Amino acid sequence: MTEATADEGFRELCHDAKQSLATILLLTSAGEAEVDDREQVLRRLNQIAGQTRWMASMLEDVLSASDDDIGIVDLAPLLERTVRVASAGFEGTVRLFTDGDAQAVVSPRRLGRALTNIVNNAVRAAGPQGCLQVRLVTGGRFVAIEVEDDGPGFGALPTVHGIGLAAARRAVASLGGTVRTGASPLGGALVRVSLPAVSSGSAPC
Repeated sequence: MTEATADEGFRELCHDAKQSLATILLLTSAGEAEVDDREQVLRRLNQIAGQTRWMASMLEDVLSASDDDIGIVDLAPLLERTVRVASAGFEGTVRLFTDGDAQAVVSPRRLGRALTNIVNNAVRAAGPQGCLQVRLVTGGRFVAIEVEDDGPGFGALPTVHGIGLAAARRAVASLGGTVRTGASPLGGALVRVSLPAVSSGSAPC
């Protein structure tokens, strides 16, 4: 690993950890305001636990610097877990569509980090009461994950760090995939992650 690559990886790690810590603080603050609602407090605690597990997994991935977890992965449950963690604390509308059987040869931790960054960006763009839509698209030689929001679109929000989307592109590229951006029918941004599909039996995913 070159010095430039190591520095890039460290900056990405700090970025991701800061995002997760900010979410944990947000959830803690929300829980304090809901202390009289036992079910809501338990929900917040579960969300905080999810963020903590994700951060632990991210650190393990960085420290191991290994491709040992690369294999055939069912993308629907991975996407569901990622959206749940990345949108924790978001009070707007989240629509998740994961119909269909979709598999790809990936590192679930690496892909999870990439998708978390993309969803975090969409949540920020949508705003507190906005709309976020995530869809798993199957068919042909590729499987795609589309993340859309109803925010102002690319270039309309100030760039905070400029790391998240770039890190997602690098992670997805390392798995043989691509990340493309465009305009969403919802009015905001569309980010499409494409990965080579794995056949299920004799039928393509």
